Amino acid sequence: MIGTTAQTPFLLDDVDGLRERLLSLGPQDGRRFELWRMVRDSARRAPSDFGWFVPFVAVITREPDDIERARGIIFDYLAKLEPMSFSTGLQFHFWCFAFPHAKVSLYFQWLCSVGAFSAEETREISEKLVSYHFVNFYYGMRDKPEPECVDNQALSLCLSTTLVGYLFSRGPQPSRMAEIMLRDGLRRLPGMLADMPQSGYTGEGSDYMNCVVGPAVPLAVEVLERVGGFHDVLEVPIEPGGAKPVNVLRVVAHSFMPGGLMLPWDNYGYQFGMRSTLAYGARRTGEDLFYEVLDNEVIWTYDIGIGWAYDDLVWTLIWWPARASDTTGDPSWRNWYEESVGAAFASADGDRYVMQMWDESEPNIPTRSHVNPNAVLFNGFRTPISADGSPTEGAEHRFQFANGTFRD
Repeated sequence: MIGTTAQTPFLLDDVDGLRERLLSLGPQDGRRFELWRMVRDSARRAPSDFGWFVPFVAVITREPDDIERARGIIFDYLAKLEPMSFSTGLQFHFWCFAFPHAKVSLYFQWLCSVGAFSAEETREISEKLVSYHFVNFYYGMRDKPEPECVDNQALSLCLSTTLVGYLFSRGPQPSRMAEIMLRDGLRRLPGMLADMPQSGYTGEGSDYMNCVVGPAVPLAVEVLERVGGFHDVLEVPIEPGGAKPVNVLRVVAHSFMPGGLMLPWDNYGYQFGMRSTLAYGARRTGEDLFYEVLDNEVIWTYDIGIGWAYDDLVWTLIWWPARASDTTGDPSWRNWYEESVGAAFASADGDRYVMQMWDESEPNIPTRSHVNPNAVLFNGFRTPISADGSPTEGAEHRFQFANGTFRD
């Protein structure tokens, strides 16, 4: 059987401890309790709208109704696979589909660990998930030049291929397709981390740093430490002279401006920032930077896609720091300098903030890199007061100031 039944949920080593902590939360626990309650209630009241929450809630509560809803989410996804194969989105942007597919496979394994599927269902679903990834995404990974290509797309493909390969290469009847994917994904994934720029900024703009590269790095670190035989991957370069993956997390944290918006480093403009990357950084490193941004700058009233899957809040709960923030209140964490990227300076209260970028723009039509080298951005009273670039005459502005702001 290609199956994952009766096993610990992968990446949730202490699932019993996590369950105990979440199920015992009360109003006295503040934001963590509010976040868990929101995720749980959203999964129960509107499962089709919050499908990325549903499997996690089922694994934590193990209540029959929650498990049944999670089963429905998996079967609904499977029903989409064949028509999705013929979509132009998958054909031309397969990396955007690979990462979510790996997440579904991971959540399926979690659900198998609580007996959500019969042996026959487990076998059939496993075969569909592994074969779909092999046909649609494994060869996409092989299309990316090795080892030259190191970007959000290649990282997504290598990580997802490694993850799916590992999940379905175990058990009494391991999948040969999964074994091939694990072999080739695991060959390339370490280089994805080692060959990133030393600064931690890949040059792809804050949106892709925030939504793809940043959230992928914690997962890649955890997978390599469990499957690849590596140790201390976050802090120690995998290869001599290679990058430290922790610097990617620091870049994401520094990309938060006062007020919670990310730096408009690319043609996506101002974006909301992820929380799970910060939670992981705080949990693994204990650095004040991650605690300070998590406590003071992030916006909690929404969820947004990490790696094209809307489960940022799920991973924030999973990686919630084990200890409470004990930062000293030193405001210098807002100020940063990176020789190849830029620098920012802010007042102690964060009400006045300036950032200058000086990395090179892409030739021809810039998209992923900073659009205008040497641009200066201003943020006042936690609101952007300057935006690089000008809209075409008559076109709608990407960012609008509300009437009555101090800028007027």
